[in-house]
Amino acid sequence: NPAGFAPSPTAAPDAPDPSKPGSFSVRRLYYGSGTDKRRREYRDSVTLRTGVVNATPFIRGADPKLLKERWAYWGFDAKRLPVNGRVWYPEGPGPFPLVLVVHGNHNMRQFSDPGYAYLGELLASRGYILASVDENFLNGNLRTENDARGWMLLQHLVAWRRFNADSASPLRGKVDLSRIALMGHSRGGEAVAVAAAFNRLSRYPDDARVTFDFGFDIRTLVAIAPVDGQYRPADQGTPLTDVNYLVLHGAMVCQSYLDAEGEALARLRQLPGMADVPVCGVTDFHGNFSQQMADGADGLVAYR
Repeated sequence: NPAGFAPSPTAAPDAPDPSKPGSFSVRRLYYGSGTDKRRREYRDSVTLRTGVVNATPFIRGADPKLLKERWAYWGFDAKRLPVNGRVWYPEGPGPFPLVLVVHGNHNMRQFSDPGYAYLGELLASRGYILASVDENFLNGNLRTENDARGWMLLQHLVAWRRFNADSASPLRGKVDLSRIALMGHSRGGEAVAVAAAFNRLSRYPDDARVTFDFGFDIRTLVAIAPVDGQYRPADQGTPLTDVNYLVLHGAMVCQSYLDAEGEALARLRQLPGMADVPVCGVTDFHGNFSQQMADGADGLVAYR
């Protein structure tokens, strides 16, 4: 009897609706190079000027002709990537938690960073600073560049540390750098994990001549339908420990693995102490079932 499987009615939680605006008035600004060839806001409207960063160690193996066309379009190259962002922040003394959000891969001429305005308005009204990070210049036909995407997020945090300390900055003292979250979609969803890993490393895993000195207080990662394995540090899985990690997926499709659920279970088993812990999972009737899933789980239940 299908009715026997119906969930019991539950009372609505006695909590504010998180989708509704909060009590803070919202202010907005841009930061960036002030010299952008393609986006007026990053040329004429920047409140806070930033320098450029050299990402050549992280952009490897691309077709030279395509790279030449790419940099001709943007007016800069991998040695001079801009640190551009659009910001929504609460009006008030703060300090407020900082959230960086980064887009996924798309046509580089169809700019993705404006698309998070709705989220910036909402979170700023609820007491968060949100910056939508521009990485459009890494979009398009590059491959295995997610180390560059993650490293760029850390360069934005370097800029935010300066914004918070600079006496001439409208954000001075408003940023709680002990409460940082990184959020990303698709390739950006993998990039936030790469950034968190690089944040704790002293050297680049694929070239020890490149040194790191970040050490930010990144507490939370939010990955929205992330890719996985597009970049593998020294051909290993991305190491993540002691961080809040929220992954939001619909029906799972992965560029790098034919069996994403089986891969997730295999990685879970590889964690310290997990070899003998009972692991059970559920799947819809339309879900796939594989030998790797069976090997990684003690029980799998299908339901509708």
